[in-house]
Amino acid sequence: MKKYVLDTSVLIDGRVSQMLSKGELSGTIIIPEPALAELEAQANFGKISGLQGIEEVEKIKKLGDEKGFGVLFLGERPGIEHIRLAKGGEIDNLIRRVAEEENAILITSDRVQYHVAVARGIRAMFLQQERIMPEDTRVMSFFTPDTSSIHLREGVPPYAKRGALGKLKLVRIRDQPMTVEELQQIAHEILEAARQDGDSSIEIERNGATVVQLRDIRIAIAERPFADRMEITAVRPIAKLTIDEYGVSEELKRRFIEKQRGILIS
Repeated sequence: MKKYVLDTSVLIDGRVSQMLSKGELSGTIIIPEPALAELEAQANFGKISGLQGIEEVEKIKKLGDEKGFGVLFLGERPGIEHIRLAKGGEIDNLIRRVAEEENAILITSDRVQYHVAVARGIRAMFLQQERIMPEDTRVMSFFTPDTSSIHLREGVPPYAKRGALGKLKLVRIRDQPMTVEELQQIAHEILEAARQDGDSSIEIERNGATVVQLRDIRIAIAERPFADRMEITAVRPIAKLTIDEYGVSEELKRRFIEKQRGILIS
């Protein structure tokens, strides 16, 4: 029976559980301890990617129990120094070592990891990351031309603020409440699109709070412990105003000109 080693990138990607569920992949699945430690570290630092990877491990373990294939946790658990140098390839090296020792096929979504493995004579499978454009993300499907913001919350139907400037109304998009699985999938799409798009970025990733600029859409993703339930708020600018149109006092404008620091909330 074939053995497969999953690296951190493919666990975050989430497609292996889908392949196992559909019968597209069969054999013993090996979760390297270095990959699990890296995901745990990411999750502890509040990165959604870490939680997504851990949830993928849970899905794979559950599928193994249901379908009868083995799920093993092997390898050396890395120290703090290895995790700190993860971006330089230290964790990837430990994962490759597990694949080499177990004579297993390494599955990765990391192109560099794939080529290094092949160069070292390790059998490897490369899963191309799905290209997600910002306009193709599900969160964008909730927007209409007159929508200024989308409000998605676990256990609550999705809402949108729609209408002309000054006449905005909170509108229920559908009666069915949002599930946490649905919100997690939407969040995954948002993050992947932001990573792949040159005009987008992940600006903040903290414990339970993530802020993303997806083109002209500002998105806040909140999870426990930051929020009691998972929620996503996406805001699109519907008007571009000058500072004079805000009715700001001359004193405040003078302070801006003199470059005094602060945050303007309008």
